[in-house]
Amino acid sequence: MTGDNRSSRLERRKYIQLLGGTAAAIGLAGCGGNNNDNSNGGGNDGDNSNGGGNDGDNSNGGGNDGSSSGSESWRDNMSDSVTVWTFDSTDWPKNSVDDYIEETGSGEISAEVNSLARTDLEQRLQSRILSGQSAPSAAMIEISSMSGYIEQGGVREITNWVEEAGLQDPIVDAAWGGTNDSDGGIYGVPTDYGPAPWFYRQSVMDDLGIDPENISTYQELLDAGSDLPDDQYLILLTGNVWGRVWRLLYRQTGNTHITQDGTINVNSEESARVVEFMAEAVNSGVADPTSSAGSTFYNHLGDGTAASTIRGAWFEGSLNSTLPDTSGDWRVTKPPMFEWSDAQARGTVWGGSGYLIPEQIGDAEAGRMFDILNHMASEEMQVKAAEAGNFPANTKVYDSEIFSEPVDFFGGQPAREVYAEVAREAPDWRFSPDESVILESVAQGVTSVIDNGEDPQAAMQTAAERIADRTDYTL
Repeated sequence: MTGDNRSSRLERRKYIQLLGGTAAAIGLAGCGGNNNDNSNGGGNDGDNSNGGGNDGDNSNGGGNDGSSSGSESWRDNMSDSVTVWTFDSTDWPKNSVDDYIEETGSGEISAEVNSLARTDLEQRLQSRILSGQSAPSAAMIEISSMSGYIEQGGVREITNWVEEAGLQDPIVDAAWGGTNDSDGGIYGVPTDYGPAPWFYRQSVMDDLGIDPENISTYQELLDAGSDLPDDQYLILLTGNVWGRVWRLLYRQTGNTHITQDGTINVNSEESARVVEFMAEAVNSGVADPTSSAGSTFYNHLGDGTAASTIRGAWFEGSLNSTLPDTSGDWRVTKPPMFEWSDAQARGTVWGGSGYLIPEQIGDAEAGRMFDILNHMASEEMQVKAAEAGNFPANTKVYDSEIFSEPVDFFGGQPAREVYAEVAREAPDWRFSPDESVILESVAQGVTSVIDNGEDPQAAMQTAAERIADRTDYTL
């Protein structure tokens, strides 16, 4: 991206912020009224159980002008104290920091770890970055939202530090998709990931005479659900976040919403076929479109009205805490694939998070913070992440013993092995700073097809034109 283009986009976004204040700027990405599901805590990229609004990601905040590249080793200059903001409901981030301090063998290092509600964290970080003061040493951000922060200026580039630490190889390739700028510079460190398996209730599937292990394509899923009893659904697809569901499925085709050269790709033939599947699944009664922004979502999974759903690995924790009586009845398998796609991938992603270091932080504080993030991404700490219920981003952990251990909630199935398979098979996806705008436009198109019977190709062409009108991308 040229300096002129970056400046132009920054001015456009600042103008939007001035129109509605900081909260409105974040609202483009789903603050408060978005459809993201925060029912589980750290690393999710899901739908917010607090209700409707847009169908986007929190692609907002400040980014970098590329002037800080971490050219010297981070170890050359490290401060004695840091402050970290997380939105994780588990204790793993804080425990990781505590473990780091203990391993250094020095009582002179102090760290303050503040756990905040995700939208609160984003609002505060947005404000601190725009003001140029009082930002934390690092903040936990969803991978899908990082690109918005990176583009706008205010986030430290850490490319050389990441390369020196050798982090790129062990961390799953697809997790880096939101951490780069348009020139390939790296600004974030992924620490957890959200491979999305197919969660299903064994007892419900048995009653229906359906074996998900024998379903490998979405057409086979439609066929299996073609003769269901009244008020029974084979899968829950979550109608309040159609944009996210579309992204989950479209990713499996090996496509992405914006091509490398900035061309809008939501109107491809493959995208239209994905939307056609979504509409057929809902309108034939195979898929339950219940919103995740209320109790009905979990009620349907709890009473068996919906036999399954596709969600990030973090959803295990949501089910465990929300539907404890169903423990032992759940299983996971790889999601079906689109047999007509070139990728034919049975892997996809819903979620994942990492950390950004604000550029206003001094070099010594940034160096110490990166040293901590490098520790969090290590094999040892990533195993502890898995033990705490976070799915690790470090692929070297996927062959560790914990991944072959039986999980009681899944009836003794070694569920983490399935998560790892899904993670490895998921095609890459490069997130956009305009992710929220794109998903909102796509959701409108999907809704028009499902509710009004509009032709999928025409609906997605309209979605593409809306994206072109609201962003710098081209048709």
